[in-house]
Amino acid sequence: MERPRSERKMPNLLIISVCNTYAGTKDALPGVNEDIKLMKSLNIDLNVRVHVFENMGKDELLKRLDEYVRHYGKDGKSPEVNTIIFHYSGHGYRSEIDRFEGFFDNDKQRVGLMEVLGKFSKYARLMCVFDGCRSESKSITSTDYDKITNVSTILLYGSSKGETCYATKKGSYLTMAFCDAFKKQKPLPTYMRTGDLVKLTMATVMSYRILLKDRTPKFYLSKFVREKFKELTDLIS
Repeated sequence: MERPRSERKMPNLLIISVCNTYAGTKDALPGVNEDIKLMKSLNIDLNVRVHVFENMGKDELLKRLDEYVRHYGKDGKSPEVNTIIFHYSGHGYRSEIDRFEGFFDNDKQRVGLMEVLGKFSKYARLMCVFDGCRSESKSITSTDYDKITNVSTILLYGSSKGETCYATKKGSYLTMAFCDAFKKQKPLPTYMRTGDLVKLTMATVMSYRILLKDRTPKFYLSKFVREKFKELTDLIS
């Protein structure tokens, strides 16, 4: 029998979600409101640390992320946290000029994705679920992944280079697939390892394929993940 939520120990995991709806503008994304609900439900259903930042400007967002990094993990008030999942839902971009990709805050300022992920370098494991378009550039060849130093790194993209992502008023497909897969991992281990993130990733891929008729999210995997978990590499190849 599963223990009551109040008695279950939280795993060594922190989930940070950034969701932008752009309400009141011509670029509004009403479906992101559903993504917000889905992400918040993970805390209720699975007793994990989930912090959702809604419609926040760039400067305030980066400031808050720094505060969370100081609080969670080594040398912080919650040192047991060494695994992080970063989720984004909203408008994204991919720039041919500066060879960069990222997302637009709620005021349409650009926020570099690698600038954000680079803040999480002290954590042993990093997973990113990026549910935004990457459609601005058609010929960019690479992204600045050098800022990501986590040994275990898995990045999932809801769109290919030069493409828009898939979303409806009921929610964004990669977010829906991720949350569905996450809830199927219940009960979560109290100590999540790379293998647990790989299992979650594979379940997300399968759920995404069901939603979008065999399409597969795009990936970046660190060398450690590619070499140690061939089953994931085989699944996405």
